[in-house]
Amino acid sequence: MTQSALGRFDGPPINFIRIALRARVPLSILTMACGVLGLITSYAGVDLLLQPLNGKSATHPLTGVSLIGLGLCILKTRRFGSHGIWRLLVLGTILLVCAARVMDAALVGLTGAPPLSVFGPVDGFSGRFSIESALTIGAFAVATLIRQGNGRVGGLFLVGGLTLVFTTVLGMSYGLVFFNGDVGVFTFLGLLSASLSMLSIYLHRPFVRVAFMMGDIGVQTRVMVASIVVIPWLSGMGLSWSGAMGEQTHVAAMISVITCAMLAILLTTAARHEGSVAARRRAARELAMFDRIDPVTGALNRFGMTEVVEGAWVDFRSTGAQFGLILMDVDYFRNIDATFGEGDPEAALARVAQSVQGQLRGTDALGRWGTSEFLILLKIKDVGNLDIVAGRLRRAMADVAGPFCAGLSMQPASLDIPLGMSDMRETDDAPTAAITRADQGLYLAKSDEASTVPVMAMEGEDVFVFAPDPTLSDEEKFMMDADADSVEIDDDEDVRAA
Repeated sequence: MTQSALGRFDGPPINFIRIALRARVPLSILTMACGVLGLITSYAGVDLLLQPLNGKSATHPLTGVSLIGLGLCILKTRRFGSHGIWRLLVLGTILLVCAARVMDAALVGLTGAPPLSVFGPVDGFSGRFSIESALTIGAFAVATLIRQGNGRVGGLFLVGGLTLVFTTVLGMSYGLVFFNGDVGVFTFLGLLSASLSMLSIYLHRPFVRVAFMMGDIGVQTRVMVASIVVIPWLSGMGLSWSGAMGEQTHVAAMISVITCAMLAILLTTAARHEGSVAARRRAARELAMFDRIDPVTGALNRFGMTEVVEGAWVDFRSTGAQFGLILMDVDYFRNIDATFGEGDPEAALARVAQSVQGQLRGTDALGRWGTSEFLILLKIKDVGNLDIVAGRLRRAMADVAGPFCAGLSMQPASLDIPLGMSDMRETDDAPTAAITRADQGLYLAKSDEASTVPVMAMEGEDVFVFAPDPTLSDEEKFMMDADADSVEIDDDEDVRAA
């Protein structure tokens, strides 16, 4: 990958949404690993550098087990469907443990009662179950639990958990304690990886997705997010190094509040902007589709059908997908409509398109290829599928209750439908080669008595009626009609003579 003179890298843009979705698995595994390593180091009484803890912060057993359970639930989160019973039990247990820790801290602060020993150092382990860990893990557990049921409320708990993680980062950076501290190294790493994995499972929410989008909106949002987070943090670091902050936790808290408020405003505004842009794009696509739709038949016009065929050609050349083409001449059906219907050629075209469209799948396409021709694109497995579809089209067109025959005042006892079929081949240089073969097949089909409508049932008698031949001139058609009228007059005179 090379870099151009404008500073942009040549090649496809980075798909951050796909990266975030794929990162959920390693991040959730990292969360569980941090919980396990935190328990091991806490039990061994050493820190990350294998030095004795000597009363320093460590991962409490409840913290480690909660991180392991939370990481497992995030790993097994599904996009659709209900939660498994085991996930509900695990998340519910984590939530109860975290709520009990917060209630215990509240009672200690209000009444001065001693804290429960279960949240303090346990025999064989070091560290305490910190308030920061309890609040953050509890918020993430609620966000995971109600993600599918109420994503908006879950998003609020996600924001709360992310705010607590950012506050913990500020506290550790400035040497301050917001709640009770005691956040071990592996505990902090586990909370950080859990926060990132939570973002990956909330990518369906607009305020999260907008930061991972491709295009100018995504780039601008990511730059602003980085600026809003890094600049206040560096400012606080400068105050801490100069000694101006001291032990004033309210300064760090103010930095955290301002940063989170600015992030909320930015992401909300960017999400609304992205929604309006998406709405404009949908409207533009709908307007563009009007330029590709034939107003008479509702099928694609030649321009729209050409785009579809060219797209199928690209898929055929790149992935090997098989496509077939069926060409139908509607001039024959317009003759039928003029003989047995209302004589409206546009109505015949519309009824033919309606009959054909009902036999196609979502992967197929129907387009008005000429004045009196329809082109059908089919995604097939082999060439034999074309014969199957052709038979289905013939049955649909000859169905008395179908859209085409239902518009006729009389229905033919049988109906011959000329179709030209072909498929895309490796020897073709362009999709037009397959269309040319289909056109040649249609010409051969039309020469096989395709200009006649066979027996019609009328008052119990079999009457042979022939549709006008499009190759005849108007004078020849008039003479044929006059000959038919003279035959009817002669028949009447024979009846009167008898």
